[in-house]
Amino acid sequence: MSLSMQATFGSHRALLNKGPRRTQRSSRQSLLVEARATKSKNAAMVCVDCGYIYDGENFDALPSSYACPACSASKKRFKAFNGSTSKKNDSKSMIARRTQLREQLEESGEKVEEDAGFLYVTGASALVLLGIFYYVATSR
Repeated sequence: MSLSMQATFGSHRALLNKGPRRTQRSSRQSLLVEARATKSKNAAMVCVDCGYIYDGENFDALPSSYACPACSASKKRFKAFNGSTSKKNDSKSMIARRTQLREQLEESGEKVEEDAGFLYVTGASALVLLGIFYYVATSR
């Protein structure tokens, strides 16, 4: 195809308002990104562990080091919540919201895994302490 034919074909495509062709994969990826953005804008983000509701502008813009102010759970432990409840973060509202969120996740088929980080740290600390006691006891 000559250069003039390519230019004509390209302008004809623009005149028909078709624009450049996209591959099927890139259009799926863009739809997925748009769906995630819409989901996070419309739904409140709630901590799965304690029911704390994030009360801010854009949850996705927070750094990955963000932790729940109530229970110190990582940002990964927050899920989109579509229920109707108060936006208060008092203990009664948080418990009700946590229960509703877990029911919503179970209905959608999403599994809620417990955060075992605390157990790992506690177990490792106990082993270190036992090692120290053993060393002190056998060094005399």
